[in-house]
Amino acid sequence: TLTGEEVFAHDYSANTPGGIAGENIIEWDGRNNDGVMVFNGVYIASIKNAKTGEYARIKVAVVR
Repeated sequence: TLTGEEVFAHDYSANTPGGIAGENIIEWDGRNNDGVMVFNGVYIASIKNAKTGEYARIKVAVVR
């Protein structure tokens, strides 16, 4: 969340969808780690390459 609470985490293994070199599309169904739908709002997605240490952060808006 914008306050730093983790909502959802997932690791993608190398050479699998989400862990392939180059562009990847990651789909999230809007559920938290407990399987409950999150509230409308703005969330921060952090993506890290475990091999190189590179990371990116983007804001994701959930609106239903």
